[in-house]
Amino acid sequence: MSEDKTKAPQRPPVPEYELDSYEPVEFTMPPLGVTDEQVEAQMNEMADRFGAEYVDTNRKVVGPKENIEIDLEIRRDDKIVENLTAEGRLYTVGEGLMPIDFDRNVLGMKVGETREFDFLAPDFDDDEAKERTFHAVLTVKKVKKKVVPQITDKWVEKFLPMYKSAEDFRNATRAQLEQAASQMLGQEKNARAAHALAERFHGAIDDFFYEEARASMMAGYEQQAKQQGMDLEDFIGKQGMDQNQFSMMLMLQVRGMLTEGFSLDAWARHYNIEATNDDIAELAKMMAARAKAQ
Repeated sequence: MSEDKTKAPQRPPVPEYELDSYEPVEFTMPPLGVTDEQVEAQMNEMADRFGAEYVDTNRKVVGPKENIEIDLEIRRDDKIVENLTAEGRLYTVGEGLMPIDFDRNVLGMKVGETREFDFLAPDFDDDEAKERTFHAVLTVKKVKKKVVPQITDKWVEKFLPMYKSAEDFRNATRAQLEQAASQMLGQEKNARAAHALAERFHGAIDDFFYEEARASMMAGYEQQAKQQGMDLEDFIGKQGMDQNQFSMMLMLQVRGMLTEGFSLDAWARHYNIEATNDDIAELAKMMAARAKAQ
Protein backbone atom coordinates (compact mmCIF):
# COMPACT_ATOMS: atom_id res chain seq x y z
CA MET A 1 0.00 0.00 0.00
CA SER A 2 1.51 3.30 -1.04
CA GLU A 3 2.01 6.03 1.55
CA ASP A 4 -0.04 9.21 1.05
CA LYS A 5 2.24 12.22 1.44
CA THR A 6 0.84 15.74 1.30
CA LYS A 7 3.30 18.10 -0.29
CA ALA A 8 3.54 21.73 0.69
CA PRO A 9 2.61 24.12 -2.13
CA GLN A 10 5.61 25.06 -4.22
CA ARG A 11 6.57 28.73 -4.11
CA PRO A 12 5.98 30.27 -7.54
CA PRO A 13 8.60 32.58 -9.09
CA VAL A 14 8.31 36.18 -7.97
CA PRO A 15 6.50 37.95 -10.82
CA GLU A 16 7.79 41.08 -12.52
CA TYR A 17 5.12 43.72 -13.01
CA GLU A 18 5.18 46.96 -14.99
CA LEU A 19 3.67 50.25 -13.83
CA ASP A 20 1.46 52.62 -15.80
CA SER A 21 4.09 55.34 -15.47
CA TYR A 22 7.58 55.86 -14.13
CA GLU A 23 7.28 59.62 -13.77
CA PRO A 24 7.97 61.13 -10.31
CA VAL A 25 5.08 60.73 -7.85
CA GLU A 26 3.26 63.61 -6.17
CA PHE A 27 1.69 63.57 -2.69
CA THR A 28 0.93 65.89 0.23
CA MET A 29 2.92 65.79 3.46
CA PRO A 30 1.63 66.80 6.91
CA PRO A 31 3.30 69.81 8.54
CA LEU A 32 6.27 69.20 10.83
CA GLY A 33 5.55 70.43 14.33
CA VAL A 34 5.08 69.52 17.97
CA THR A 35 2.10 70.91 19.89
CA ASP A 36 2.03 72.05 23.51
CA GLU A 37 -0.43 69.22 24.19
CA GLN A 38 2.07 66.64 22.93
CA VAL A 39 4.79 68.10 25.14
CA GLU A 40 2.54 68.04 28.20
CA ALA A 41 1.45 64.46 27.46
CA GLN A 42 5.08 63.32 27.20
CA MET A 43 5.98 65.10 30.45
CA ASN A 44 3.02 63.52 32.23
CA GLU A 45 4.07 60.13 30.95
CA MET A 46 7.50 60.67 32.52
CA ALA A 47 5.87 61.79 35.77
CA ASP A 48 3.70 58.68 35.67
CA ARG A 49 6.74 56.46 35.15
CA PHE A 50 9.07 58.00 37.73
CA GLY A 51 6.94 59.68 40.37
CA ALA A 52 3.45 58.19 40.46
CA GLU A 53 2.03 57.20 43.83
CA TYR A 54 -0.57 54.56 44.65
CA VAL A 55 -3.17 55.49 47.27
CA ASP A 56 -5.81 53.34 48.94
CA THR A 57 -9.39 53.34 47.64
CA ASN A 58 -12.72 52.14 49.01
CA ARG A 59 -13.24 49.70 46.14
CA LYS A 60 -13.81 46.15 47.32
CA VAL A 61 -13.82 44.08 44.11
CA VAL A 62 -10.95 43.62 41.62
CA GLY A 63 -11.79 44.76 38.09
CA PRO A 64 -9.85 45.00 34.80
CA LYS A 65 -6.73 47.21 34.87
CA GLU A 66 -7.06 47.51 38.65
CA ASN A 67 -4.00 48.26 40.77
CA ILE A 68 -4.02 45.91 43.75
CA GLU A 69 -1.82 45.15 46.73
CA ILE A 70 -1.45 41.40 47.14
CA ASP A 71 0.28 38.68 49.10
CA LEU A 72 1.36 36.06 46.60
CA GLU A 73 2.91 32.61 46.87
CA ILE A 74 3.66 30.67 43.70
CA ARG A 75 4.83 27.08 43.58
CA ARG A 76 6.09 24.83 40.81
CA ASP A 77 6.30 21.11 41.52
CA ASP A 78 5.47 22.00 45.16
CA LYS A 79 8.55 24.23 45.43
CA ILE A 80 8.24 27.97 46.05
CA VAL A 81 9.24 30.19 43.12
CA GLU A 82 11.17 32.82 45.06
CA ASN A 83 11.23 35.62 42.49
CA LEU A 84 7.42 35.51 42.10
CA THR A 85 6.53 35.12 45.79
CA ALA A 86 6.15 38.26 47.91
CA GLU A 87 4.03 40.05 50.51
CA GLY A 88 2.55 43.47 49.90
CA ARG A 89 3.33 43.40 46.17
CA LEU A 90 1.69 45.96 43.89
CA TYR A 91 0.16 44.29 40.83
CA THR A 92 -1.79 45.73 37.89
CA VAL A 93 -4.34 43.34 36.39
CA GLY A 94 -4.07 42.93 32.62
CA GLU A 95 -0.73 44.72 32.25
CA GLY A 96 0.87 41.61 30.74
CA LEU A 97 3.27 40.86 33.60
CA MET A 98 1.49 37.57 34.25
CA PRO A 99 -0.34 35.21 31.85
CA ILE A 100 -4.00 35.69 30.93
CA ASP A 101 -4.88 32.55 32.86
CA PHE A 102 -3.52 34.15 36.04
CA ASP A 103 -5.44 37.42 35.57
CA ARG A 104 -8.70 35.60 34.88
CA ASN A 105 -8.50 34.02 38.32
CA VAL A 106 -7.79 37.37 39.98
CA LEU A 107 -10.67 39.27 38.37
CA GLY A 108 -13.69 39.45 40.65
CA MET A 109 -11.80 38.73 43.86
CA LYS A 110 -12.78 40.77 46.92
CA VAL A 111 -10.53 42.66 49.29
CA GLY A 112 -9.50 40.26 52.05
CA GLU A 113 -10.23 37.18 49.94
CA THR A 114 -7.65 34.41 49.48
CA ARG A 115 -7.84 32.19 46.42
CA GLU A 116 -5.81 29.16 45.31
CA PHE A 117 -5.61 28.26 41.63
CA ASP A 118 -3.40 26.71 38.97
CA PHE A 119 -2.28 28.53 35.84
CA LEU A 120 -0.05 27.87 32.83
CA ALA A 121 3.08 29.94 32.21
CA PRO A 122 6.44 29.54 30.44
CA ASP A 123 9.10 27.93 32.58
CA PHE A 124 12.04 30.26 32.09
CA ASP A 125 14.37 27.83 33.84
CA ASP A 126 13.82 25.63 30.80
CA ASP A 127 15.95 26.45 27.74
CA GLU A 128 12.91 25.95 25.49
CA ALA A 129 10.63 27.97 27.82
CA LYS A 130 7.89 25.34 27.65
CA GLU A 131 4.63 26.03 29.46
CA ARG A 132 4.17 24.38 32.82
CA THR A 133 1.55 24.37 35.55
CA PHE A 134 2.12 26.71 38.50
CA HIS A 135 0.08 26.89 41.70
CA ALA A 136 -0.81 30.27 43.22
CA VAL A 137 -2.08 31.30 46.63
CA LEU A 138 -3.15 34.93 46.37
CA THR A 139 -4.68 37.32 48.90
CA VAL A 140 -6.05 40.70 47.84
CA LYS A 141 -5.20 43.24 50.54
CA LYS A 142 -6.20 46.55 48.94
CA VAL A 143 -7.42 48.10 45.70
CA LYS A 144 -5.33 51.16 44.94
CA LYS A 145 -5.47 54.16 42.61
CA LYS A 146 -2.55 55.65 40.74
CA VAL A 147 -2.00 59.37 41.30
CA VAL A 148 0.26 61.19 38.85
CA PRO A 149 2.00 64.16 40.51
CA GLN A 150 2.07 67.73 39.30
CA ILE A 151 5.33 68.66 37.60
CA THR A 152 6.94 71.41 39.65
CA ASP A 153 10.52 72.58 40.13
CA LYS A 154 10.63 70.64 43.39
CA TRP A 155 9.39 67.43 41.73
CA VAL A 156 11.93 67.78 38.91
CA GLU A 157 14.72 68.33 41.43
CA LYS A 158 13.74 65.13 43.27
CA PHE A 159 12.99 62.76 40.39
CA LEU A 160 14.77 64.23 37.34
CA PRO A 161 17.82 66.06 38.72
CA MET A 162 19.46 66.18 35.27
CA TYR A 163 17.12 69.13 34.55
CA LYS A 164 17.45 72.52 36.29
CA SER A 165 13.73 73.24 36.53
CA ALA A 166 10.29 72.28 35.24
CA GLU A 167 10.77 74.73 32.36
CA ASP A 168 14.12 73.17 31.50
CA PHE A 169 12.44 69.75 31.51
CA ARG A 170 9.70 71.11 29.21
CA ASN A 171 12.21 72.58 26.72
CA ALA A 172 14.22 69.34 26.63
CA THR A 173 11.06 67.32 26.09
CA ARG A 174 10.03 69.54 23.18
CA ALA A 175 13.47 69.18 21.57
CA GLN A 176 13.31 65.38 21.88
CA LEU A 177 9.82 65.26 20.36
CA GLU A 178 10.85 67.52 17.48
CA GLN A 179 13.82 65.28 16.71
CA ALA A 180 11.59 62.19 16.77
CA ALA A 181 8.98 63.95 14.60
CA SER A 182 11.65 64.81 12.04
CA GLN A 183 12.71 61.17 11.82
CA MET A 184 9.09 60.00 11.60
CA LEU A 185 8.41 62.54 8.85
CA GLY A 186 11.13 60.93 6.75
CA GLN A 187 9.54 57.51 7.21
CA GLU A 188 6.11 58.97 6.44
CA LYS A 189 7.48 60.55 3.27
CA ASN A 190 8.77 57.17 2.08
CA ALA A 191 5.49 55.49 2.99
CA ARG A 192 3.38 58.06 1.10
CA ALA A 193 5.67 57.83 -1.92
CA ALA A 194 5.29 54.03 -1.99
CA HIS A 195 1.51 54.36 -1.62
CA ALA A 196 1.33 56.87 -4.49
CA LEU A 197 3.50 54.63 -6.65
CA ALA A 198 1.26 51.61 -5.91
CA GLU A 199 -1.70 53.47 -7.47
CA ARG A 200 0.02 52.79 -10.81
CA PHE A 201 0.01 49.03 -10.18
CA HIS A 202 -2.28 46.76 -12.18
CA GLY A 203 -2.14 43.00 -12.33
CA ALA A 204 -3.23 39.76 -10.71
CA ILE A 205 -1.23 38.57 -7.71
CA ASP A 206 -0.88 34.83 -7.12
CA ASP A 207 -2.85 33.56 -4.09
CA PHE A 208 0.36 32.07 -2.73
CA PHE A 209 1.77 35.53 -2.04
CA TYR A 210 -1.49 36.64 -0.42
CA GLU A 211 -1.45 33.65 1.93
CA GLU A 212 2.26 34.10 2.68
CA ALA A 213 1.85 37.79 3.52
CA ARG A 214 -1.33 37.14 5.51
CA ALA A 215 0.37 34.45 7.59
CA SER A 216 3.26 36.80 8.32
CA MET A 217 0.94 39.61 9.41
CA MET A 218 -1.18 37.27 11.55
CA ALA A 219 1.96 36.05 13.31
CA GLY A 220 2.85 39.68 14.03
CA TYR A 221 -0.58 40.44 15.53
CA GLU A 222 -0.50 37.26 17.61
CA GLN A 223 2.92 38.27 18.95
CA GLN A 224 1.62 41.75 19.83
CA ALA A 225 -1.34 40.19 21.65
CA LYS A 226 0.93 37.82 23.57
CA GLN A 227 3.22 40.67 24.61
CA GLN A 228 0.18 42.48 26.05
CA GLY A 229 -0.97 39.38 27.92
CA MET A 230 -4.02 38.79 25.71
CA ASP A 231 -5.24 36.24 23.23
CA LEU A 232 -5.90 37.39 19.67
CA GLU A 233 -9.66 37.70 20.17
CA ASP A 234 -9.22 40.05 23.15
CA PHE A 235 -6.55 42.00 21.24
CA ILE A 236 -8.92 42.52 18.30
CA GLY A 237 -11.66 43.69 20.66
CA LYS A 238 -9.28 46.17 22.28
CA GLN A 239 -8.80 47.77 18.84
CA GLY A 240 -12.55 48.36 18.68
CA MET A 241 -13.15 45.74 15.97
CA ASP A 242 -15.06 42.50 15.60
CA GLN A 243 -13.68 39.49 13.72
CA ASN A 244 -15.20 40.53 10.38
CA GLN A 245 -13.79 44.06 10.61
CA PHE A 246 -10.37 42.67 11.54
CA SER A 247 -10.42 40.28 8.58
CA MET A 248 -11.31 43.14 6.21
CA MET A 249 -8.55 45.35 7.65
CA LEU A 250 -6.05 42.49 7.34
CA MET A 251 -7.02 41.89 3.71
CA LEU A 252 -6.51 45.60 2.89
CA GLN A 253 -3.15 45.63 4.66
CA VAL A 254 -1.97 42.53 2.80
CA ARG A 255 -3.11 43.99 -0.53
CA GLY A 256 -1.38 47.28 0.22
CA MET A 257 1.85 45.64 1.31
CA LEU A 258 2.03 43.46 -1.80
CA THR A 259 1.17 46.17 -4.32
CA GLU A 260 3.64 48.60 -2.75
CA GLY A 261 6.36 45.95 -2.69
CA PHE A 262 5.83 44.90 -6.32
CA SER A 263 5.60 48.56 -7.39
CA LEU A 264 8.90 49.44 -5.72
CA ASP A 265 10.43 46.37 -7.34
CA ALA A 266 9.21 47.53 -10.76
CA TRP A 267 10.53 51.06 -10.15
CA ALA A 268 13.95 49.75 -9.09
CA ARG A 269 14.12 47.40 -12.08
CA HIS A 270 13.14 50.21 -14.48
CA TYR A 271 15.92 52.49 -13.21
CA ASN A 272 18.44 49.68 -12.63
CA ILE A 273 18.54 50.32 -8.89
CA GLU A 274 19.91 47.56 -6.68
CA ALA A 275 18.52 47.47 -3.15
CA THR A 276 21.00 47.40 -0.26
CA ASN A 277 20.41 45.73 3.10
CA ASP A 278 19.72 49.17 4.55
CA ASP A 279 17.10 49.80 1.84
CA ILE A 280 15.37 46.51 2.67
CA ALA A 281 15.44 47.26 6.40
CA GLU A 282 13.98 50.73 5.78
CA LEU A 283 11.24 49.26 3.58
CA ALA A 284 10.32 46.72 6.26
CA LYS A 285 10.21 49.47 8.89
CA MET A 286 8.06 51.66 6.65
CA MET A 287 5.54 48.89 5.92
CA ALA A 288 5.37 47.91 9.59
CA ALA A 289 4.66 51.52 10.56
CA ARG A 290 1.95 51.84 7.91
CA ALA A 291 0.32 48.57 9.03
CA LYS A 292 0.36 49.73 12.65
CA ALA A 293 -1.18 53.08 11.72
CA GLN A 294 -3.97 51.38 9.78
